[in-house]
Amino acid sequence: MQFIAKITWLKPIEGGRVSKIPFNTIKYAPIIRFNGCIGNWSLIVNNFREISSYVTLAKIQYSNVDKAPDNLVGGLNFELYEGHKKVAVGKILERVEE
Repeated sequence: MQFIAKITWLKPIEGGRVSKIPFNTIKYAPIIRFNGCIGNWSLIVNNFREISSYVTLAKIQYSNVDKAPDNLVGGLNFELYEGHKKVAVGKILERVEE
């Protein structure tokens, strides 16, 4: 299942990414964390629209869809991590109908 999410990226001065925000790629897979999440799950994030310098819209889905929990829903607030480094916060806006 894919979802559309609004993601707010932390600025480098806030401890966020030093390099550019990845766009139009299916290779960017940070860790998603949120209340109620058991374990560390990789999330494929495909940013497709820049709303402002540090805010994007992205299609998201678990990288291992067969083994991942079915716990992503519209309205869910989440955080994205690269290793132990928090790089963004986001909110799922809607499910993408396949």
